[in-house]
Amino acid sequence: MSLPNDTCQINFVSRQEIDTSKYDGCIDNAKNSLIYGFSWYLDSVCENWACLILNDYEAVFPLPLRRKSIFDYVFLPPWVQQSIYCASSSFNQKNRLH
Repeated sequence: MSLPNDTCQINFVSRQEIDTSKYDGCIDNAKNSLIYGFSWYLDSVCENWACLILNDYEAVFPLPLRRKSIFDYVFLPPWVQQSIYCASSSFNQKNRLH
């Protein structure tokens, strides 16, 4: 699957800058939605997290973060079985593999 360059923008967004209603809406509308992806759940199980966001919250990939010395790294927090990429159902329908 390839997307036109002008319609595909992935941004790294810190927790403080995430639009929670759009983010949780994307998680809620995804076919593969799991509780581990919701903002309120991530807020309760890890101190710091960020997100990769496609365009205007068409798809999201949460990134739980930790710091070791001067490096930030992604980790799997306690009480989280898996980290998931979620795309809204409208994004999935527009960009299906044929």
